[in-house]
Amino acid sequence: MTILSWGAGVVAYQRTEFAQSSLFYVIVFSVSSAMLLLKLVLWPVAAYVRWHYGQSLGWSGRDHVLRFAVMLTSIALLALFGGILSVFVPN
Repeated sequence: MTILSWGAGVVAYQRTEFAQSSLFYVIVFSVSSAMLLLKLVLWPVAAYVRWHYGQSLGWSGRDHVLRFAVMLTSIALLALFGGILSVFVPN
């Protein structure tokens, strides 16, 4: 709900669309955080499985650097989300 306030104690409530509600933002925030966390948790699992079966990715050095950059970006985004949570979630 959006609260519009005019002077003299008059308040008008308006319905908000779902895409503008806080529930929508919580869902998007939670799903994206879960996907990033799964990516970071399953990365070493995939490396172990490849090592166990003797397979390699067959990528060049540049591809490995880009993949590592994606992982660092995922870590940075999770740190950002954690910071946002620590600031905006009430105690």
